Amino acid sequence: MNLLSTVDVAKVPNWNTGSRAVFRMPGSKAQALWNLQNRSSVLAGKIKEATGGRRIKTPVATRWNSYYESMKCLVELVLDKHQVKIAINMILSGQGLGNFNSKDTEVIKEYLQVMAPVANCLDKMQSDMAYMGNLLPDLMLLRQHLETVKNLNLKYAGNLVEYLLKQDDHHHGFNNR
Repeated sequence: MNLLSTVDVAKVPNWNTGSRAVFRMPGSKAQALWNLQNRSSVLAGKIKEATGGRRIKTPVATRWNSYYESMKCLVELVLDKHQVKIAINMILSGQGLGNFNSKDTEVIKEYLQVMAPVANCLDKMQSDMAYMGNLLPDLMLLRQHLETVKNLNLKYAGNLVEYLLKQDDHHHGFNNR
């Protein structure tokens, strides 16, 4: 599941690869903001000040859910608050980086919508209550949740949810990688 949600999601055509990759720019802008916060204490202070004294969560390589949680934090602290978004965009443009726009916000929100069931499933599987008897029901619930998300008329993340559902064929389960 970790590999499905990291390595495989990074290869989804027209989502993160190809000439029409809709997630590449918002993902790059988010990574640039996280890099600024982690590499410069001066800029980290400015970012913290812009977000009302809160530090934006940044992803770590050891757990996939940290990327999802970091994107969720970015939406909650920055992208959903107009004044904070303006302040963060000023910091980014001062460093010669791209600004977050409304399309970026929509794309990231759709990513969160699609990946929420995957994150919840991973949390269950990585918890202390993870038993072999829960594996198949959790995977079946994940598929049902993804089917529900598929029917939400996604504007940008349709390819992502389709790709995730294709990974669960009836012969191999979520084992197509």
